[in-house]
Amino acid sequence: MSNPLKGLHYFPIHLLNLSPDTPLQKPITVMASPETQEIWTKSDVYHNSFLIPDDEALDKIVENNKANGLRDIAVTPAQGKFLNLLARSIGAKRILEVGTLGG
Repeated sequence: MSNPLKGLHYFPIHLLNLSPDTPLQKPITVMASPETQEIWTKSDVYHNSFLIPDDEALDKIVENNKANGLRDIAVTPAQGKFLNLLARSIGAKRILEVGTLGG
């Protein structure tokens, strides 16, 4: 009998942003198949192609990060726009960014 969970990626429960006092009967694991990740990647590429213009400064930062051996863990331009939208929608006056990677 094959393992139905083989090849799935597991994400820690803290990524679900649950309150520390949320009662859990048993540990929760959120799974996304490689196929799901591929679909999201294709969606990002398609939508970003006409929603987010090229940014020469950002391109140079990414190039510099790669040249200096930094891991590719930066948020995407779309994620950055979304974080900006979230901050503006709640009227944030200050934002703490822990680590700026290479930019």
